[in-house]
Amino acid sequence: MGSLKSLAVAGAVMMATASYATAGDLPAPPPPGHGFDAPLRGTVSSGGLYLRGDIGVGAYTRPNMSVLTNGAPVVVAAPGSFAILDRSLGSAAFGGVGIGYAFNNWFRLDLTGEYRAAARFGAMDQAVFANAAAVPTGFVNQRNGYNGSVSSSVFLANAYVDLGTFCQLGCMTPFLGAGIGFANNTFSSVNDTSTQFVFDPATNTFGAPFGATQSFFASKSKLDLAWAVMAGVSYDVSRNVKLEVGYRYLNMGKVETGGLLGQPADTIRLRDLASHDFRLGMRWMLNGGDCCGGPEPVFAPAPMVRKF
Repeated sequence: MGSLKSLAVAGAVMMATASYATAGDLPAPPPPGHGFDAPLRGTVSSGGLYLRGDIGVGAYTRPNMSVLTNGAPVVVAAPGSFAILDRSLGSAAFGGVGIGYAFNNWFRLDLTGEYRAAARFGAMDQAVFANAAAVPTGFVNQRNGYNGSVSSSVFLANAYVDLGTFCQLGCMTPFLGAGIGFANNTFSSVNDTSTQFVFDPATNTFGAPFGATQSFFASKSKLDLAWAVMAGVSYDVSRNVKLEVGYRYLNMGKVETGGLLGQPADTIRLRDLASHDFRLGMRWMLNGGDCCGGPEPVFAPAPMVRKF
């Protein structure tokens, strides 16, 4: 009887030892799973001060133009008439610098100043005078051709919303922005070439030109309200440098010439001085930042433990 008890106790001990050793051979449970990087997320440590520089080219819209006498639009008594036949303002290159602060991954402000090179201005108007003394049965048609340039210095306070970073596209961050400030617009080197023709309504013909003259408007600068809306995308070149490509609509208000030589009461005014700008810029982040937070950590497998 004692032998049977001894065998039973020995068998139980062996089974327990084998079970414990088997449990020791099992690998440790894996660490908790980690989700995939979201395709759109905020950058890490992207706040703080930054410096910026921008270059670009602006295509001006057709401005609203007025020819003024003593500050009021020119009026020709009926049955005569006055009309602006054409006006245009060309493109201009520009460059600027600024300083800003990113409050977090989504919102930033900056102050910028830029100089816009001279854009070529051209226009033509026509004044028809009826029953002129020199032509009592006809009309005198006078055409004035204008040529000159417009340049500007623009200072803006800008706010931007960064719409998150596309990590899977190489750290690209789209943004929207708006700005408000002032522009100092200069109208310079504007000449006026005037030519007159006799028009005979009976034959519907023009006579030979006469009375051709040329004069000049004095240059003048005017300070006015400026505002802008913009959109673009930035790309992280490195921890501290971001490349920006963007579009901006910029409205710089008004600009006006000085008085015409010999007729100082006569001036030209352009309103809604606006441009479609295409910009290339760089931002230098003074405290760096890792796009998308860097790679996920790698977990090493737990060591296998055997106990006997």
